[in-house]
Amino acid sequence: MYCANEHAELPKKWSSLLKKGSSSYAKLAESYAAVSPVNKAGIRTTTAVDVINGGVKVNALPEVVTALVNFRIDFSESVGSTQEYVSRLLRAVAKKHGLAFSAFDASVNSTELGGKYIKVETLGLPLEPAPPTPASGGVWDFFAGTIKATFPGPDGAERIVSPYASTGNTDCKMYYNLTKNVYRFMGGRLTSNTNAVSHQIAREDVSAKMQHTVDEKALIEAHFDIIAWVHAIIQNADAYEGEE
Repeated sequence: MYCANEHAELPKKWSSLLKKGSSSYAKLAESYAAVSPVNKAGIRTTTAVDVINGGVKVNALPEVVTALVNFRIDFSESVGSTQEYVSRLLRAVAKKHGLAFSAFDASVNSTELGGKYIKVETLGLPLEPAPPTPASGGVWDFFAGTIKATFPGPDGAERIVSPYASTGNTDCKMYYNLTKNVYRFMGGRLTSNTNAVSHQIAREDVSAKMQHTVDEKALIEAHFDIIAWVHAIIQNADAYEGEE
């Protein structure tokens, strides 16, 4: 946001809060989150109940109901703190309805809990939030320089490159043993509008509605952008001799 405040246009309220430094970050986060659900999701742990199963007959209450919940954990949180939060919430629900309760304890099976219970388990291996990636140094200069060369600004102006927190983290773990410089960058525009503010709005509208769905799609311009970006990064990496 400091970079955007210097090189683009931010709401006056945000600019004012940035000038006050870290003491204003809480208010800045509240103001930023109030703009849209996507903004809010970008600066906190998110909870999405994506798969629910239960019941076999229309005239009988389901004997067993299961729900799969996806958490995208904020950088300031952890798998452990998220599990504690979930346990606290559901323990209160179980107590209210007289249900047995077990959370994240593999040694407890459903039979031991009796016929009425809430049991919470981790699906697969839990993944901690990604560690911060450097935004300075040789690798960053190589990475940002390739972006600037591939995607120049209007009328050939220098493109400003700054780090941004991505909510996607599934593939990052594959690279942790290789480098600390893990950049989630697709190399394709999400809108044909090059205006920074409009681009951000379009990014929210487009990415929030189409990613991972049956109607997932991208602009054809983005497809060609990605081809150009991959070609450029391979060529530059072949000649790069800096830090790894």
